[in-house]
Amino acid sequence: MNVTTSGSSVNIGRITLTCGPTSGTLDIVIGSGSLNTSDSSTTPTGNDWGGLDVSAIASGVETRLSGAIGDDLTDSIGIDQLFRFDFIGEVQASITAANPGNFGGVCVVEAGSIATGGSVTLTNGALLRVRTDGTGDIAGDITATNGRIDNVFVGGDLFGDVKAESGRIGQIVAGGDIGASGSPVTITAKQSDVSIHSIRSISADNIHANITSNLNFVPGTGLDAKIGRIKAETGVITGSITTRGVAGTVAEGAGGVCSTGNFSADIASDLSIESTLDIGGELLSGTTVRIGALSSGGSITIDANAGLEGQIIITDAFSNGGWFDPVTIGTGGSQIVIDPANTSFPPEVDYTQTSAQLGGGAIGVVPFDNHRADCSPLEEAFIEQPANVPSTIRIRHYGPITFAWGTMPYVITRKLYPCDSDPWAECCQTSCGATDISNLFTAALGSSANGGTARDVILTPVSGFTWPDDRTEFCFKPVTSGTNRLKCSGVPNEPSVYAYKYRFLVGIPCGSADLVGGDGEVDSADLAAWMQNPIDLNGDGLANDADLALILQAMGETE
Repeated sequence: MNVTTSGSSVNIGRITLTCGPTSGTLDIVIGSGSLNTSDSSTTPTGNDWGGLDVSAIASGVETRLSGAIGDDLTDSIGIDQLFRFDFIGEVQASITAANPGNFGGVCVVEAGSIATGGSVTLTNGALLRVRTDGTGDIAGDITATNGRIDNVFVGGDLFGDVKAESGRIGQIVAGGDIGASGSPVTITAKQSDVSIHSIRSISADNIHANITSNLNFVPGTGLDAKIGRIKAETGVITGSITTRGVAGTVAEGAGGVCSTGNFSADIASDLSIESTLDIGGELLSGTTVRIGALSSGGSITIDANAGLEGQIIITDAFSNGGWFDPVTIGTGGSQIVIDPANTSFPPEVDYTQTSAQLGGGAIGVVPFDNHRADCSPLEEAFIEQPANVPSTIRIRHYGPITFAWGTMPYVITRKLYPCDSDPWAECCQTSCGATDISNLFTAALGSSANGGTARDVILTPVSGFTWPDDRTEFCFKPVTSGTNRLKCSGVPNEPSVYAYKYRFLVGIPCGSADLVGGDGEVDSADLAAWMQNPIDLNGDGLANDADLALILQAMGETE
């Protein structure tokens, strides 16, 4: 069956077939000639076309379509088998095919553009290609319900979703942007093959998309379910990326996730980054990159100086590929390289730079340790004057944490130590003579309201608590079991944090008689303070006349 027109300006109305054969095939060609079963264009006929309805044809008949139209598709097409069809103008309505041509041959839609009301849906098999020419946009959805999508080529911008929820996606290439800022598209695939990546390649100027390559993934099936390559050629990547892993190489070249500009797409990858996460700008605040490992050959590069504003989490560094290659932040003289520096387990998980030096963010390996250089007071600090202890204690971690509201996620102890002992050798337990004072503090998660971050626990002494003059070690050990345990947040199963000890000292140094002010001067104010509260100054374990003599001697030396 051929449908032709007398001229290029003649529209073709809607074609509704109500009778015909009762078995076999019914070929419908818009244009002249026989059914085109190859991937080659044919001469278009007419102007606009009002679409095709074959629903009344007998169920035993396979209807098959190919051809080309001179301008727009204005109403829907429904067909059993779709070969290649070209629309010189715009697809303004839905195109739905049950199968590709010959149940596995060519299935192609090419158009000038696809409008918001337009779409291409293939129920079974492989959708070989959807393409718009020139600067034409695709604003409608592209769907393979029970099969795969091999290629989507967009001359302009892609504003529609691309979904292969039971198969893979080969490549999506846009000459403009994918999605828009604040309006991401959805790109979804489910791997059904062992050896081929679930999504091979996505590229555009800017990418605003929620991308999933491991839809309904079942562990232990041996499927790949990885992403090969995502690249923003000139701009940013926003949205989210959920995948089994990021591959090292693809047909187009090196694998990885790359943006020329800033990056604000949350990443959740079960396995390793085998190639590169390359961010040309900043990893923006509020963005979390969670990967299973950063294995040999993989790297994370953030070009902006102090550009790590968000959070990087490595969930399985101890069992699933390790953390072997560096995270590099900035360029030139301001560059910071955080390198595990070895290839054995466990990797080095601590670094000395503060969050502020990195840009406000952090890199954390599960289970999260405390970030010693970023706690307040600092880990193992010696605060000589009790008045100088901060009003709140901030214990910062390398990753986000959480605990049950209203509980105390620490065992807090205090212990007086003599001058001839090493305070950091103390065991921080009541069995070693320490006193449990956990009930003298309250705990809160860090937030903008209390000057903290999601990586912080803020501890506040209860009303009436005073810091001592005598040399005293304060020790904070996280609770790692029970309902009040301190947990890693934003990771599967929320495991307890690392069983660390955070400690600092408060009190007058051994041999010092400067009890008030910490100004290096010993005067009548220091004498009055000792008379009111005698303390051991010479380290003999007693507060007596010998200590008073030290104050009087020091006063004489400063006069």
